[in-house]
This record gives sequence, structure tokens and C-alpha cells, in this order.
Amino acid sequence: MRASPILKLFVALLLTGINSRKSDPDASYTSLSSLDVDGRFTFDDVSEAAMDFGHRYHHLPSAVLHPGSVTDVAETVRHVFQLGPGSRLTVAARGHGHSLQGQAQAAGGIVVRMESLRRAQEMRCMQEMNCTSTPRPARSG
Repeated sequence: MRASPILKLFVALLLTGINSRKSDPDASYTSLSSLDVDGRFTFDDVSEAAMDFGHRYHHLPSAVLHPGSVTDVAETVRHVFQLGPGSRLTVAARGHGHSLQGQAQAAGGIVVRMESLRRAQEMRCMQEMNCTSTPRPARSG
């Protein structure tokens, strides 16, 4: 005896564990502006974060975090985690934007501009007049 298509669909839905809990997607985005960060979030000017190096992929994020410290990144990731599985927010780190297939993009999520960390460190260094360069490992080959 063959299973009916409706029974197959029911079993497939049951096995995939569809989350029937509804959440307000706007609540996830608006909650970002309430985070206490040293840097800043931008919500309007996000088009640059939607480009990859090869200009092949274009996924517009909802927000871009320009962190002022590593703590900003940790707090943002913690916040997204606490929103739970009902939230559609994702987080992607972006350095110089050299990903070729959109890996540094977060469609509808948060892109973290990692370059901002270096600028924040340089600004603190200049303010404190205590600028010491960090030694870099020697390159081989």
C-alpha cells in the first residue's frame, strides 16, 4: 500500500520541525538601536555592505554595525542569539569586502564592518598618545 501525497507532506512537515511561533520581525531590527555600543549602527546607508568583491552577489542587510570595540561585536551577537530562532536576523563579519560569493553579506541581517575596529583602535591610540605597533608574524615563502 502506497502512502498518499497528503500523508507524505504531513510527515515531511513534522520531520522538518516547522516553527509555528510567530514573531514580529520589526521588533528584532528596532531592538538593535537600544543596544549600548561604543560604535554605531546604520540602518539607512547599507548598500555598500551588500556588495561582494566580484559584484556578483547583492544581499541588502537591515543594519550595519560599525563597532567601536570588540565588546560591541560580542554584545550584538549575544543579542541576536537571545532573540531566539523566531528572529530572522543573521550576522556576517566584513573586512575589506574580498569575498567572491557573498560570504560577508547578511540578507536582512547585520553586517559587522570589521575595519571600524582598526579605526577605533587608532583613534584611542592617538587620544592616549600611547601608540605602540603590534608586531606582525613573519611571512613565509
